[in-house]
Amino acid sequence: MAEEKKYVLYEYLVYFWKRKWLFVIIPLVTAVLIAAAVYILKADSRGYIAEGTVFTGNVNQKELTDPEIIEAKYQDVKGLAINVPERDKVKFTVKAKSNTEAEKVLDQVRNQYFTDLKKNAQLRIELTKKQHTSLEKRVETLDSNLALYEKRLAASDDTYDQEGYRELIGKSMDERYRAAERADKKEGDVALFSHPEILPAEVYKAKSYIPESLAIGIILGLILTVALLTLMKYLSDARKFYKEKGSFLD
Repeated sequence: MAEEKKYVLYEYLVYFWKRKWLFVIIPLVTAVLIAAAVYILKADSRGYIAEGTVFTGNVNQKELTDPEIIEAKYQDVKGLAINVPERDKVKFTVKAKSNTEAEKVLDQVRNQYFTDLKKNAQLRIELTKKQHTSLEKRVETLDSNLALYEKRLAASDDTYDQEGYRELIGKSMDERYRAAERADKKEGDVALFSHPEILPAEVYKAKSYIPESLAIGIILGLILTVALLTLMKYLSDARKFYKEKGSFLD
């Protein structure tokens, strides 16, 4: 008797079709379980995120620009993260359960930080102005000295004294040039000083990862369903084969 030809793939497809409801139930259950696991494990992703940047301007003091030092100062603020995306900008990120809470905490932290920046900026400006005033006074003193040396040089008939006055005039002129140059620089520093500024903030809902979790769960569920049905079909065929032979492994 000729051996009966078998269409294994067709048999499996028919077997799967008869149990097609499993391709709905198992992926849905898997998707729900994975989404629930992600929801529980990623509890910090729920809620709202408020992001705001403060422009530090010409304030470059490390205590006010180093993110680790700033975070240490605001370590009691829950859900706060700080980074420096650019050299003159500090970004604050706050995670909270509600939109209002996230925005409120962000405003409090940024306003306090901005106050510290303004104090430092004002101190730098005042010190620079004092240095400018001191340099201007030094220039005035040198101008007076130069006028005196030139007057004495013109009135002196002694060659030795004349040489001494010329040397004093040369040194005074060099010092006056340097002092005037520094005074101009200090004046420019004050005029062109870049003041700190609070930039617009943004509040948005935190990413929940639920859609991604559901998609992954459905894909895994489909793979699991195919694997499970394949195993069930294999066991069913094996049981039928040994039953027809009258041989049982148990």
